[in-house]
Amino acid sequence: MREWRVTEEKKRGRERSGGFFALYSPFTPLHFLFSSLPFSLPSAFMLVGASHGGITVGEVESAHTAQVSALIAELTAAGAGDMGLEMEMDDEAAVTTRLLAYARAVAHFPTAVKEFEWRNGYFWGLSQRAAGGGKADPCPAHTALLREVGGV
Repeated sequence: MREWRVTEEKKRGRERSGGFFALYSPFTPLHFLFSSLPFSLPSAFMLVGASHGGITVGEVESAHTAQVSALIAELTAAGAGDMGLEMEMDDEAAVTTRLLAYARAVAHFPTAVKEFEWRNGYFWGLSQRAAGGGKADPCPAHTALLREVGGV
């Protein structure tokens, strides 16, 4: 499994700012997923489920695999970019595979867009920051689904 690396630019920026930077050691995708970006599972599965009438996490995983997989890849890439981590296609596939497996373990959970600040709010913030800076939305599918379900 490949390691995710903190970009030198991000390291220098945080060092100059005096900010604490805890990502100097190599991280595996699983560590990144569960410690640095715990929002991917609820953000992706809950949003896709809500867009299909509030179906369960298991129904999202089994009936809307392509849609939720694409959203997971989008959110993971956006989060990694925000944290200065470089990703490769193998990394994105590993994250998606692990989240789909976890979704099967909690298949009975209902879906809804809730706890916005702690779930989708992080990614919405990335989108808003990009828009404010005249840049492309790093999470266009996420933004579109949020608007579709009335989350924003």
